[in-house]
This record gives sequence, structure tokens and C-alpha cells, in this order.
Amino acid sequence: MITELRLRNWKSFFDATLFIDPITVIIGTNASGKSNIFDALKLLSALASPIDIMDIAKNVRGGAEGIIRRGEQMCNLTITMEGDKSSEQLIYEVALAFDDQRNIYIKDESLILATTKKNLVMFERKELDEMNKSLVSVALYTEGKPRYQNFSAKTSVLSQIEYVNCVRRIKDSTLTVVNNLRKIRLSNPIPERMRDFAPLSKTIAEDASDLAGYLANLDEELKSVTYEAILKYLKPLPDRDIKSIRADKIPMTDKAMLFCTEEWTTGHTQEQSALGMSDGTLRFAGIIAMLITAEDKALILLEELDKGVHPSRAKDFMKMLKEIDKQKKLDIIFTTHNATFVDELGPQMIPFISYIKRNEENGCTDIHLLEENEQLARLMASKSVGDMMTNNDL
Repeated sequence: MITELRLRNWKSFFDATLFIDPITVIIGTNASGKSNIFDALKLLSALASPIDIMDIAKNVRGGAEGIIRRGEQMCNLTITMEGDKSSEQLIYEVALAFDDQRNIYIKDESLILATTKKNLVMFERKELDEMNKSLVSVALYTEGKPRYQNFSAKTSVLSQIEYVNCVRRIKDSTLTVVNNLRKIRLSNPIPERMRDFAPLSKTIAEDASDLAGYLANLDEELKSVTYEAILKYLKPLPDRDIKSIRADKIPMTDKAMLFCTEEWTTGHTQEQSALGMSDGTLRFAGIIAMLITAEDKALILLEELDKGVHPSRAKDFMKMLKEIDKQKKLDIIFTTHNATFVDELGPQMIPFISYIKRNEENGCTDIHLLEENEQLARLMASKSVGDMMTNNDL
């Protein structure tokens, strides 16, 4: 699983590292750069598939021009994860740069297998073929000795290794990285997009606009289990009691609609379609569905978790996250800038909170572990973490 992300000259970051725990909380003010972290993880996830880097860059929030920090020509993303053995780590690094036409391309790329004894380079992206700019020379290492082979320059080496002839250690290490990156999922349900009829789907989109289509498309046995799990975690969150939730296929179409049954007073129930469901209920349902249907050991990114969650429900929400995290061995990163919500998480979460802020000298975004703040003990004697956020003490 992924344990660390380093960003250099990526968007608003100069050089910053995020440490990733089973549950990681990122706090910070608006426009401090929280979403830029998720953008980096999404790009890394896309690099695990054979997709043209220019297409990947175009789909990054803000477009390709905003990927590299202003005034710089290159950015580096480095991700560290657990290896196949407990004593091993895998370190994947990629550098992106602009060419003379301001098109983004992969300048450097490497994978290192770090053991307790030494670091072993698995592969290194070298130079473009002068005769054919669509190819790049890659060094594949066996016992420290390189063997050079041409790869497509348009896509990551990472996504191509499984199709070439190389030693098993390189292929296995690369496959571990690819599998971890492909398991990165962003969930940011947008209720307005969930109210319409949704096409049948095999996945849940980031905005959960196809949630009804996904649920209705499940086979009957899995559908029943999924409805039961969503209902279990959804019931404690809204004010009214939700008795059931389901998605129905619309006859003669390939679309579906989400429905729930709510109990306003004892014995009085009312069925609602997604059109009449509250923003909070829809958003909760989207997040819960993403979590319980994610692959085991996936990395789930939850954007602005506090949106639609009343602070009084923060403890219930954290209980849910921890329970699902334990069941499926997920890693969950969520962002928030709601001080009251952070306070409701409790002091036991302090070791897992990172706060980000703009550096006053260079304007870049820095990442800090809350527990490493030298003033934390003094501040906590009179203030909560939420108060520190509100008063800009961090």
C-alpha cells in the first residue's frame, strides 16, 4: 500500500511530502492547495495505464499548463509503497516537463526496489531516440547491469513493462506499483448530478452521477448485500430515519433511478426518488457506496468530507470510516476546512492530521504534520485544533 507522496514543483508545491496512514486527514484554508494533492494522485493513477501523457495532462484540473509550478520547467512526483516483502519498499518517480511547443512530456521515470541492504534500480527512462522521437530508451537492470530497450515515449514505462520481456523481479515490482496506483479512487459526490436518471454502469464515477445505474446493474445477490451495507452506515447520519434504499431500472430504457423510504414520525413513511432526497443523503450514499464497493487495499480520496455532514455527525462518520477501513484494509485520505468537524474527530486523530498552508516567503504550499508542530502542546492547553484553524495559529 502507498505510504508516502512527494511533490516537487507540482502546481503550488515547491517540495513537500505527505505521509499516508490508514486514515489521513488534510486540513487547510480555501485555496491553500489541498485539492492539488488529489490531482497528483489521480495523475499517478492514470500513468499506470497505457494512456498518452498529453491526454492525461489535459484531464488534470486546470489543464496541462497548470501542472508545473509557475516559473519552472519540470515537476517531479515520487510515490513510496510497501513491497511484496515486509522488508521492501518500492519508490516510483516521474518527472514531467514542457517541450519547445509547450506540450507536456515524460522527461524522466524510474522504479527503485529498496531493501534493508541496498537500493536496486529496476528501470530508468533515458533519452529520446534521435531518429524516432516517438521512442525512448529505457534501461532495464539485472543485478546492477543495464539492458537497453526502446519503449513508446508517449506513455509511461510503468504501463508498458508487463508487455516486454524482462526479468521477473522487474515485472513483479512494476506490477505491484501498477496495481496500487490503479486502486486510487476519488469520491466527491455532487447531489445535483445524482438526481437525474442514470445510465447503467459497472463503476461509480467520482461525482456519483451514475450511482443509481451502478446499483441497478449489480446481480441480485450482490445488490441485496450492497443495499444492506449502504443502509447500515447511512441510517445514523440524516435527521430522519431511512428505512430502505434501492435503485430501480426504468422499463424500456438502459437507465435507473435512486429511491429511498424515509420515516418522519413513528409509523409514517414516505418514498422519495433522488429528485426529492436531501443533498446530504445523496452525498452520504455516494461516499458509502464507493467505500464498500472499493477493491481491498484501495486508496480512497474523499474531497471536502465535511460538505453535507453536520458536525454532530462527525463521530458517526469517523466510526463508519474506521469500520470499513478495517474490513477492507483501505487507506482513506480526506480533506476538510471545517473547524467544528475537526474538533469532533477527537484528539486521538492528531497523529493522522496534516495541515497545509502557503509559505509566506515564496507563496508555495507546505505540508506539515500536526503532531510535529513545536507549539502544539502550548496551544492545546487553551485551544482545540479547530480553534487553531480558525485563528490561523498553525
